[in-house]
This record gives sequence, C-alpha cells and structure tokens, in this order.
Amino acid sequence: TLLSAVLGVGTVAFVYRAVRYLGTFWAAVVASASLALGPLFWTLSTEAEVYTLNTFLLAGTAFYLTRWWMTGQARALTPALACFLLGLANHLTLLLLAPPGALLLWFGYRRKLVERRSMLFAAAFGLLALSLYSYVPIRILMGAPYSDFEGPLNARSLWGYVTAEKFHAAL
Repeated sequence: TLLSAVLGVGTVAFVYRAVRYLGTFWAAVVASASLALGPLFWTLSTEAEVYTLNTFLLAGTAFYLTRWWMTGQARALTPALACFLLGLANHLTLLLLAPPGALLLWFGYRRKLVERRSMLFAAAFGLLALSLYSYVPIRILMGAPYSDFEGPLNARSLWGYVTAEKFHAAL
C-alpha cells in the first residue's frame, strides 16, 4: 500500500512536469491537482494494486516523450521507452500509447531527434520486459498451481491468460 501511495505521488509529479513543459505554471497545478484529488485515483493510490504502477509508468512515458519532443534532447527518449516497455509487463492498457507514440517517433525521426542507440536500447529493453511473461509457463511446467490459468499450457492459453481474456465480456 505504501508503494501505491509513493507511485501515486510520482504520477502526479510526472503529470505536473509534463504539463509544465506544454503550458503555464497554473495549468500544471490545475492538471496535477485534478488528478491527485480525483476519487478514483485517490482510491487506487491507497490500495495495494497494479493500477498505480501503471499510472506511474504511463505518466513517466508521457513526461519523457514531452521532454524529448519539446527540448530535442535525444537522451530523454530512452527513459520514455523504458517506462513504456516496462509498463507492458505490468498492464497491457499501456498499449493504447503505442499509436501516438509511434507517430511521435516517426516525426521525431524526420526531425533527426531519434538516435539509433535509443532504438537499439528499446529493442533490448522490450525483449527483457516482455520476458517477464515467461515466468508463468515456467512455473506452470514446474507444477505450481495458477488459479486463473485454464486448460493445457499452449500459446493460445498463455495469450488468454496474459490478456485476461476471461474478463473481456465484463468490459
């Protein structure tokens, strides 16, 4: 629960700093205060859940992308990619950032803001982050019970587990 609270504070700080790059001091204060005082965000920041880590990584991605775009500092792209790719190992809703992020990368590449080194880092870090999902089949093959895992272990059942397919109807 303490980690959720700390990550909630970090999320608000990232939102403040991202909006500050784009606007005035007061715009940043209003945006971050609106997030911090929202009932859903407040509730999730006081519970031991994965959502606050997801908001932290989402806000970190947005902040570092904003910083990269506004300053032209290529080194700001690396933490943006790290936050995004690490977030994929936490909660797949971060995939919603992929289309606008890819568009920003494309325009950044055309503006010469993307270094080849950053893209190599992204590929390596992405493989590392996604390799965290290999834990589930390894543990299942070792005989550890997973209450949410249904059926035999194969690519389809693993994909259903990772994407929480059994909850799709509830959405």
